[in-house]
Amino acid sequence: MTDHPPYTPLPTPTQEDIDALASFIQARVKPLRDAARYDSEERKALQALLDITVSVAGSAGADLKRGDVPRMEYYYLTVAAREWGGHPDFQSAWDPYG
Repeated sequence: MTDHPPYTPLPTPTQEDIDALASFIQARVKPLRDAARYDSEERKALQALLDITVSVAGSAGADLKRGDVPRMEYYYLTVAAREWGGHPDFQSAWDPYG
């Protein structure tokens, strides 16, 4: 026997959880993208982050529809969102590291 408590898996994210997380990221990134010069590298990078957010959220939704748990997709979104961990709309459940 060990002194470690038993592992408790995280709750399964719902479609609402995924949508809220993706919307949070998009709300932070879209104004920055829109303010960037049209042909700049900054705008391209911000657009790529928006595109990946939509793609990962869509993949997570497809997993849920198949009955699978979208753990990795949800994790990827939380890793991006943690950059705004001090934002008042950031939810503690989005912290990928606890």
